[in-house]
Amino acid sequence: RTNPSVIEQHLQEAYAGTTVNEVSLGLMKGLNKLKKLEIFDAVEITCEDVDTNNNKTTNINDTMVNDNEYFLTDVVVNVREKGILNMKAETFIEGGGSEGGVESTLGLRNPLGSGEQIRAGISYGSKSSNSYTLSLSKPYVYTPIMPLNLNICVDEQTHNRVAFSSYDELLKNALISFSDESGRHSFGYISSWRDIIPVKNKGNPYLYDCSSAIMQQASPSFKSSINYSYTSDSRDDMMGPRSGRLFKFRTELAGLALGGDVSFSKTEFTYQAVNPLFPNWPIILGLTFKGGLLCPLNIGLFNSDSKANHSTITDCSSHISDRFFLGGALTMRGFEYKGVGPRSHESDVGASSSGGDSLGGDMTWQFGANLAFPLPSGLLNAAGIKGQLFLNAGNLTEWGASMRTVCRGARVSVGTGLMLPTPIGRLEATWSWILRANNSDQKKRFQLGVGMDFI
Repeated sequence: RTNPSVIEQHLQEAYAGTTVNEVSLGLMKGLNKLKKLEIFDAVEITCEDVDTNNNKTTNINDTMVNDNEYFLTDVVVNVREKGILNMKAETFIEGGGSEGGVESTLGLRNPLGSGEQIRAGISYGSKSSNSYTLSLSKPYVYTPIMPLNLNICVDEQTHNRVAFSSYDELLKNALISFSDESGRHSFGYISSWRDIIPVKNKGNPYLYDCSSAIMQQASPSFKSSINYSYTSDSRDDMMGPRSGRLFKFRTELAGLALGGDVSFSKTEFTYQAVNPLFPNWPIILGLTFKGGLLCPLNIGLFNSDSKANHSTITDCSSHISDRFFLGGALTMRGFEYKGVGPRSHESDVGASSSGGDSLGGDMTWQFGANLAFPLPSGLLNAAGIKGQLFLNAGNLTEWGASMRTVCRGARVSVGTGLMLPTPIGRLEATWSWILRANNSDQKKRFQLGVGMDFI
């Protein structure tokens, strides 16, 4: 079923080799690339020396050549293709463990013989969140610059935000992205239709149980943006690393000549370094720093009460779907998920969320120091469970806040707990002592959480 050109494309580096080492290295790279396509159960590459005199082939290892002697080599590729139909069902957890659900995917693997994959997926969450997705991915699309991987996706998502912001969010997205062979660089375009649906009063369907700040956002919005991301990850384990570095960078530009009714530039990055505290010690020190900046390119800013850290929104400075949020069991420990930063006043009529609605912010930073160590119990160590000590600090503010406010308004917590790396994410149970917080922040000293991102 697979077009031979797909295999040929991944062997070009080997074909260009002029020495045995160059050819061997090129073949190994080609072998790894073919395996990453995920369309083969097995891939085997062998080389044979062509005996032009006897018109037969022999194994290259049995052929003796002089330093200046050239010989012809046949590259033989044997593959065993996977079935065309792919079905998968799995569970997921998001929001730092605040919501779980199930997801099922039906896919066509390599249907046209060019390595492409077509997938249709559906997911349902435990708090009424759901999504429907249709995607097409194709490797090795030729462009004037270099071969790139292509991904096209359309989806519809419904997210329940009632627990912290008294609204549901409906998203309809279409995106196209290109990435290089390594997957480090990615460039794409996304169009997104978003609708903020405030929670209705259970007793009176004509009233809403949300703050006035959420009501101001309760209308459809359309985003048209381009984005670029870069990822470099040398950690030896994604969920429980012992050494390595992680660097992630993403920038997005929306509106202006791209159209849509929101205009902003958004940049965020993550840097994480993990190493043994001392050589050959089982105690692992991890340091993480994250930052983000959302710069509205239209008129209008937050009106804020800096003393209580309560904010309202005027003139649609930035859309709540685009803002940063802070707090959670694996990031800003000791605080509720999205429990840090600008909030509506508790006295705001209709706000159903405890302590007011979380509104998000435009400027954020986070720092985390984590010390992981083996436990004295052999049974817990055998299960992969480790102890940890941590310090978390961070802040989230509205656009236009001074650097003094951004830095001096930091929330700080320290604590201890247990950590277990699992296939679905990093599972943590922690107890925190909150050293610094605002009155409006939502605190939670004991937390259970699971997720892919942690500091």
